[in-house]
Amino acid sequence: GSETGKCVIWNTATRRNPLNVNVTGLHMYDKVKGFECFEATRANPPIVTEATFAPSVSAKDALLNSGLFPSMKKLGHINHDFSSAFIVTCDYEGTIRVFLRQVSFQAVIHAAGP
Repeated sequence: GSETGKCVIWNTATRRNPLNVNVTGLHMYDKVKGFECFEATRANPPIVTEATFAPSVSAKDALLNSGLFPSMKKLGHINHDFSSAFIVTCDYEGTIRVFLRQVSFQAVIHAAGP
């Protein structure tokens, strides 16, 4: 959450892009390289109380059941990681919002064809 009305996503190390830093000389830690953020609420006060990623199974089910892609029956053939496709946020007023990453939506559009 945040007190600025934004949802902040911190980028961490991946297997392809390790960011191992020896902080204490005893243990290795993943260092945060950067972050992304977007406006998640315009409530007053602008407090985002919770933000979490929806599981990839839920993201795929939501996309398939949305009615936007009636010819698609499954998404298993799409080479895309849906584990961070949906972000669910809550604000101080109790409003729940679901955000879909554009790159995930474009992957499904591309797979659906013309």
